[in-house]
Amino acid sequence: MNTFVLKTGIVEVNLDRPAAKNSIGKEMLRGLRNAFETIESDVSAQVVLICSSVSKVFCAGADLKVMHSLLGL
Repeated sequence: MNTFVLKTGIVEVNLDRPAAKNSIGKEMLRGLRNAFETIESDVSAQVVLICSSVSKVFCAGADLKVMHSLLGL
């Protein structure tokens, strides 16, 4: 996951997990939490864009493999 300041007040967060079509697993959740905590503490941040670095894919949703292991299925 990458975070960039595009212009004053505008922050871009890029989802970057192409092998899993940006599905959200443990690492992605940690990255998003860290990104949002950092952005929240930045008083100049006014807009957050969540984008994908994967062509034609935004986010496949929850990573089912990770969810199954967490739930013991």
